[in-house]
Order: sequence, then C-alpha cells, then structure tokens
Amino acid sequence: MFGPIASPPFYAIKVWPLISNTQGGPMHNARQQVLDPFGKPIPRLYAVGELGSMFGHIYETMENIAECITSGQIAGTSTVRERPWG
Repeated sequence: MFGPIASPPFYAIKVWPLISNTQGGPMHNARQQVLDPFGKPIPRLYAVGELGSMFGHIYETMENIAECITSGQIAGTSTVRERPWG
C-alpha cells in the first residue's frame, strides 16, 4: 500500500505532454519481419519505428528515435537480402 512521502529532500521537474507515443502493433522477429498469428514471418512485410517494438511492447527512451534508427537499418538490411520477385 502507498503512503505519504514525508521525508525531505523532495525533487520535482516540470513536464509537458508534447509527443504522443504508440504501444503495441504487430509482433516481429529480429529481422523486423512481421509475424502472422502463428509466429511465422509474412513474406516481404517488415515493421520499423513505433510499429511494434523490438523489446516486445514496452517503451524505449529518446522518444522512439533510437528504435526508428535501429529498426530501419535492420529492416533495410533484411530487405536487400530478399531474392528478387519472379
């Protein structure tokens, strides 16, 4: 059970709701491939940025910029390794 915070020192910061953040989305594997409901990759479908999360469904710091950069690079690398259509 929570109780009062009665012992100093006390610290505070001002915060503003400037950015919205999404949670959840399709699950994907380490190559950023979107998975179907049975856990199998959907061919040629990749997720990057805030579409899902590389850590499951938790928030990464830096307003998701780090996740956008890393997941974009992983998905791009995975994409160029695909065999051409046809």
